[in-house]
Amino acid sequence: HIPTKYKLTKLLGRGSYGVVCAGINLETQEKVAIKKVFRLFRERTETKRLLREIRLLRFFEHDNIIKIKDLLNPVKLKNLEELYIVTDLMDSDL
Repeated sequence: HIPTKYKLTKLLGRGSYGVVCAGINLETQEKVAIKKVFRLFRERTETKRLLREIRLLRFFEHDNIIKIKDLLNPVKLKNLEELYIVTDLMDSDL
């Protein structure tokens, strides 16, 4: 359920919070990573960690730290348990 301006190209990985796919922004031709977070409010601690991650990534400005390009709102309120985070696509991870 992502906007049509993004096209998914490859599955990059899965984790306990969700999945990450490589994609492209069709408007800017920019390569992006799209992280889909499942069960956003499952546990209070996990929700706080995700909020902390979003706040830190929006705060830092460095070439070696990804930047959040977009936060995608759920299409329907009943899907409020999912969140999509669009970031820069990096060649590798830590």
